Amino acid sequence: MTPENIRLLIVALVLYCVGMLMLPIGAWVMQRWLGYRLTAMVMWRSFYLAQLSKYLPGGIWSIVGRAFLFTQNGISRQDSGALVILEIIGLVMGSAVVGLFSLPVLLPLVLQAELWVFILLILLFLGGVAVLYIFRQRWLPAFKAVKLLSFAAVCGIYALNWVLLGFAFAFISIALKLPLSVGDIIILIGVHAIAWLVGFVVVFAPGGIGVRDAILAAGLLAFMPMPYPVIISVLARIAWTLGEVISLVIILVIGQINARFFRRDTPDNVSSETTSQP
Repeated sequence: MTPENIRLLIVALVLYCVGMLMLPIGAWVMQRWLGYRLTAMVMWRSFYLAQLSKYLPGGIWSIVGRAFLFTQNGISRQDSGALVILEIIGLVMGSAVVGLFSLPVLLPLVLQAELWVFILLILLFLGGVAVLYIFRQRWLPAFKAVKLLSFAAVCGIYALNWVLLGFAFAFISIALKLPLSVGDIIILIGVHAIAWLVGFVVVFAPGGIGVRDAILAAGLLAFMPMPYPVIISVLARIAWTLGEVISLVIILVIGQINARFFRRDTPDNVSSETTSQP
């Protein structure tokens, strides 16, 4: 591997970090709909601390962790649950929309192989999400504060986020000097989004390990010979994990700087900046 390859891989990692740092934006916006004013630092820290538990068996602990940390920072239990559900719906809808870019490659594989099982799981999950949203006001009174157009805008933010993360994934191939057209890159952006979605739905795979990587490799196989798809999917997993760790470190360092020099984001400050549900 040449120094130029390494420099381009570092660029791909930076793109992953930028994409990771954008992920909590949706929750930060939506908590305001529920009447809270937690600082961006609190929301970002809660997101990334909870992400540390996503590799535990069961695959749902990061979700539980976020709800717990939201509660610890002044959001009621009911509203914390509603906020996490809204966040999941936004992430899923955004990735599903971007995942449509992958149809030219993944649809033939679905028709030829056992991938239809995963697609069925996705459809069932999306159906459940749709039912949850339709009956949101009956099940969770907190959802009454959610406006359809506003939530569609948040889903759009998540979709843009998946485009950026998908481009970071495609950039790994570019870093290895593999020829890709603009159309190929767009398809790989969709493959990356669908791979995350399937890995999220298959809860028995902590962090989507194995499932997500297999779909990435299957999508890449349409553009390059083995062993490049395996190598790139492994590099993508490493870049994703490093992106999460680096993002957490950045947030913690900024939090320490704020607490030390600006006396912000301390427990007293956080409680004073949150408001309870009427």
